[in-house]
Amino acid sequence: MAGNRPMAIWTLIIFATVASMVMAESMAGARGRSAKVWVWIAAIVGPLSPLVLYALGNRSIPAP
Repeated sequence: MAGNRPMAIWTLIIFATVASMVMAESMAGARGRSAKVWVWIAAIVGPLSPLVLYALGNRSIPAP
């Protein structure tokens, strides 16, 4: 049973990364940010990207 533990951990990491990519895409779109860029960021940093998006908030559009 101990031999399967590393496989279970990698499965959990992959699942969390894919879930964070989906969450980052929807959060970025709702906050006026590039969904494509944030999906790639989520692929690299994993579950931290939705937290960063939440902290950044909505994108403010500067006045002309």
